[in-house]
Amino acid sequence: MFKALKDNKIIAVNEDDYFPLMNFDKKEEDDDHNVTDYVHYDGEFLLTLDIPVPTKEEQSSKRAAAYLVEIDPITAQIQRLRDETEPDEEKIASLIAERAAKVLEIKTLYPYPAEATESEAEDELTE
Repeated sequence: MFKALKDNKIIAVNEDDYFPLMNFDKKEEDDDHNVTDYVHYDGEFLLTLDIPVPTKEEQSSKRAAAYLVEIDPITAQIQRLRDETEPDEEKIASLIAERAAKVLEIKTLYPYPAEATESEAEDELTE
């Protein structure tokens, strides 16, 4: 496996040493890894193990975007049902449960660093 480097960053990985139409400083052979060990992250390729843990601010931003797309429409639907002269309480309860499940899903998908550490510790206790 080969890596193309520019400004001491890995900008491409390939099974052979052919990097067409790329402007790089040098290429290196890497016998210890394969292409699937690398992930494109923030404009360069890093080993999967070297990907930094997202900050709370990054996760908070991702959660906010997901809430906007997935939670807000359900909340609006709940509000519209509540505004009706005879609200369908069963449908409202169903939507509230759906919304709670989506919130949990989003929090699981984008955990804050402390939450990730806590869940890993819980996993170790159950093993």
